Amino acid sequence: MRFLMVGIAAVALAGCTPSETYPVRASEAYTKLTGMGYPAGLYPLPVGLMNVAMSFEALPADNAVRWHFTGEEGADLATVTATVEADGDAASTVSFAYTEGSAPDGEKNNGKVRQMIKSHVQPLIVEVVDAKFENRPYDKTMRYTADSMTATASIGDMMKQADSSLDAHIAKEKAREAESEARVLANPHNATRPATDLRKFNNN
Repeated sequence: MRFLMVGIAAVALAGCTPSETYPVRASEAYTKLTGMGYPAGLYPLPVGLMNVAMSFEALPADNAVRWHFTGEEGADLATVTATVEADGDAASTVSFAYTEGSAPDGEKNNGKVRQMIKSHVQPLIVEVVDAKFENRPYDKTMRYTADSMTATASIGDMMKQADSSLDAHIAKEKAREAESEARVLANPHNATRPATDLRKFNNN
């Protein structure tokens, strides 16, 4: 059983970096982390983040591992890093850090996706790591909540995008019709030509 647990909800409210201390040596802790990769409960990502790609990388020089998240066209969204530090000879502390990527917030909903990663994916990472170290199943209710919250947020964005696309289509059609009418009015042949061809009534 770990020595210390920082509650995920408390961490979110306080805005601090979550960390967990376990009764295992640092070398063993790092081995456990590098063997995690794409654990159940975290991969695939929650429903509302299905368009986000996740990669896993070991960073032996830093005694850390990193989950990297990218969006459309490889946009650099965020990373979550777990770092191991020795806590005496028989214990170690795993600290988690969230870092924003270089992709601008204002493009392709990056800002909102980042918030979902920070609010819902990072806590999942903390939970699956904790479950791994405690040799227990991860808390599935956290995953269900992440699925529900991200799906709701994504559906709202999809509806807004659909409305925006429809408005753009209507505006484009109106502009095309106005341009067509303007061409008709600007054509002198159309202005003088009678609406009905009178030649068929000419008896000469």
